[in-house]
Amino acid sequence: MTNATSSRQGNRASVLFTSLICLLLIAGCGRLSATPTRDAVAPTSGAFTSPVSANPFTSPPSAAEAAAHATDLVKDAAALGLGGRIAFHSERAGNFDIWTMKGDGSELRQLTTSPALDVEPAWSPNGKQIAFISGRDDPRKLNLYVMDADGGNQRMLAALDDSLCIGPAWSPDGKQIAFYSNQGGRYGLHLVNADGGDLKRLLTDDYNNLRPSWSPDGKKLVFVSDREGGQNLYTLTPATGAMTRLTRGLYTDDAPRWSPDGKTIVFVSNRAGIVRGVFVAPAAGGEPRLLMTPPQEDENPAWAGNGKFILFSSRRTQDWELYLMRADGKDPRPLTASQGMDRFPAWTR
Repeated sequence: MTNATSSRQGNRASVLFTSLICLLLIAGCGRLSATPTRDAVAPTSGAFTSPVSANPFTSPPSAAEAAAHATDLVKDAAALGLGGRIAFHSERAGNFDIWTMKGDGSELRQLTTSPALDVEPAWSPNGKQIAFISGRDDPRKLNLYVMDADGGNQRMLAALDDSLCIGPAWSPDGKQIAFYSNQGGRYGLHLVNADGGDLKRLLTDDYNNLRPSWSPDGKKLVFVSDREGGQNLYTLTPATGAMTRLTRGLYTDDAPRWSPDGKTIVFVSNRAGIVRGVFVAPAAGGEPRLLMTPPQEDENPAWAGNGKFILFSSRRTQDWELYLMRADGKDPRPLTASQGMDRFPAWTR
């Protein structure tokens, strides 16, 4: 390999990982260009007031202080009654890794320890496996991986040449995983079988298509695209290619997730005229509704408790932390209070 070739590959790797950092870790990056033009959408609940400070420490706490604060968070979140487990990525141990915890924030477990980025976990429908994204096997790109729910049997599932594989989403029957990549210079949707076979691209148009999430019946995907101006939500039927636009306007709609009953889609947007907040919209189409006016950016919403709750990450305190609220936007509670970013929560029974 010549020095020039090595340099070009190194530059390519740098661009890819800079893009990933913007997409996954830093607020305000990784969005398609959009400028609000309509009136703000009125929130349906009052401004957030946390019953427990998510991070009261201005300097690293002692072990006793951290333990006491963690206990307070668990007690407060437990009052909402969410069971199951939550997977998320965190840099609390000095590197971005995959962690899990109970629905109340207790029983933290670190599942990955690779020196590379391990991010964006997604549970299989039966809760026995977790798909995630990592750069552990190739410094030039990011690939799709799968592991057992306890962190065992970590293995690569799919890779694309010099591209980022991002945003895994299991199909409801557990047979396929949807994700998106920047292969070819634009973000595009892909499907791969759960065993790594039959990798294919779903859309081959000249638009950015990203953030897929399955409908509960497995027949459709909701995703984000810039095909008609702004960054809006669309649904796609993979079997037929049929597409429907769900949201409109020159806004930045992002991170949609289909509710377990199939009736509602939760997502984040700047369409309230302020920082990005959590919205819901009818899956059949209709006006989006802001759940709660955020003091700082809210991101990465995910349904939990069979649709009774919504998990999300927010930087309303010093760091990105995880929060839990009821599906109507009421009773928001912090779940984490680490000294590093906690983002991209995903729930399983």
